[in-house]
Amino acid sequence: MSFVQSTDPVELARRFSKSGRLSISAEKIRFKGSLSQIKDLLLRIPPREVDLIYMYFILGKGQKQMARILGVTQGAISLRLRKAIKRLQFLINLPKVDVDEMRKDLICFLNGNEVKYWCPKCHKEFENSFSLCPNCSEENLIENIEVTIMLRIFETSCQSVVAREVGLSQCGVRHRFLRNLKKIQEKSKDDPKFKIYYTSLKMVSDNLNILREVEVPRWKKQRNIALSDIVV
Repeated sequence: MSFVQSTDPVELARRFSKSGRLSISAEKIRFKGSLSQIKDLLLRIPPREVDLIYMYFILGKGQKQMARILGVTQGAISLRLRKAIKRLQFLINLPKVDVDEMRKDLICFLNGNEVKYWCPKCHKEFENSFSLCPNCSEENLIENIEVTIMLRIFETSCQSVVAREVGLSQCGVRHRFLRNLKKIQEKSKDDPKFKIYYTSLKMVSDNLNILREVEVPRWKKQRNIALSDIVV
């Protein structure tokens, strides 16, 4: 479990703006919103990286000290911390979107407010409600495949993950995403709400895989730190 303490937003902003230790501009994270919003963003990055951000920015631990605590090299700490900062910077800059509201709006816009079902096995779409695919008897049907692809790429930033979920190739997922993104762009010209949707989805499209975690064996073996490990 990762720990993020309640900290005065001004103090947190100062810590996130501190430079010098990493010698990279990525460390200068521009703070936006309240501390609670930052906590929400931290939930979208890997727990291990939350630990690193907490140790580095909040507790002021150096990379060598962090490496000793976690039992990895300083190089590994530096690389993973850079990734954590890049992910968090992306999330801070990403326009805030109500995902449930976007889902409803996209169902209305892309599906004409009709619920459609997609079979990931035989790649057929049906307008009627089925508990099983009438072609291959597949049970795990997906509602509104076009909307699902848009939302899942927005949430994961990863085409390969979405491709596995919906039973398509990455190329197929990318094609559908870009096709619908273009439709949303056209809609955004006269709809302020869709302008936010387009800006957010386009930003994700330009930063694919930024939220994807690649598991590294030496990190996987390390347990998540406890508060007592890092305050002594």
